[in-house]
Amino acid sequence: MKVLSRAIKTLETLPPADLMAVYNVMLTMKKRHSDKEDSPKSVFAYRKVRSILRRCSGSMSEDIIQDREDRL
Repeated sequence: MKVLSRAIKTLETLPPADLMAVYNVMLTMKKRHSDKEDSPKSVFAYRKVRSILRRCSGSMSEDIIQDREDRL
């Protein structure tokens, strides 16, 4: 915990603008950490969608283009 106490002492000496910058970095790091925790779920969802789409015949991009043309 030496590092934590040293970091807190350093934070206490920073001006408000620098303190806000450090806080933003901390939030970014926290978000990255939570994104990594969600990644197995997103990989599973991606694989599930790919397996469902594998059964579809034809071109989905062509279907989308055709639907857009029909609306015009």
